[in-house]
Amino acid sequence: MIKQFLFSLIILFLLEAFSFPPKIKVQVDNPLNDSIFVNLDGKDSFWVAPKKIKNILLKSGKHSFTTSIKRKVYCNGYFDSPFDGVMNATKSVYVVWKDIFMKEEKEEYYEHIDESEVIIHGKSYFADLKVFDETSFYIPVEWDFGLETPFPRTVSLGDEPFKLVTKIYRESEFVREYNNVAN
Repeated sequence: MIKQFLFSLIILFLLEAFSFPPKIKVQVDNPLNDSIFVNLDGKDSFWVAPKKIKNILLKSGKHSFTTSIKRKVYCNGYFDSPFDGVMNATKSVYVVWKDIFMKEEKEEYYEHIDESEVIIHGKSYFADLKVFDETSFYIPVEWDFGLETPFPRTVSLGDEPFKLVTKIYRESEFVREYNNVAN
């Protein structure tokens, strides 16, 4: 009797665990100078202040949204969110920059960096970049340092000869950082 009860309990637990989509962490970013009003899936609504992020939990899967600024529809979009990420509710440009830290500089380590010319709004940049433009409504996490974490100037390498690190930037922050590194 107890074995049957425990078996039933385990089956119920497994059914519950696999029948609901998992929750994911989503950052709704607002890089604009105005507050935005976001309606998500036609039911949940919230404000995001200028230059701020609102952290929300969503069920993994397909979502729709409408973003309004000053009571006017600014953006409509759809996205599929299987992983944690950033929701681009403002049709903004985001850049993920990969860089390398080394104990000693060796040419062979640079093989892990895919530097190429990338054009963003008519300006040329040369680095290992992944650009998410205004059509990218959802950006899954593929970085070590998020929007609110500064890119480190040093990294602990431990026993490793080099380490690759990535950071996501809003476009304006990327341009500022790129120009600081280049000078």
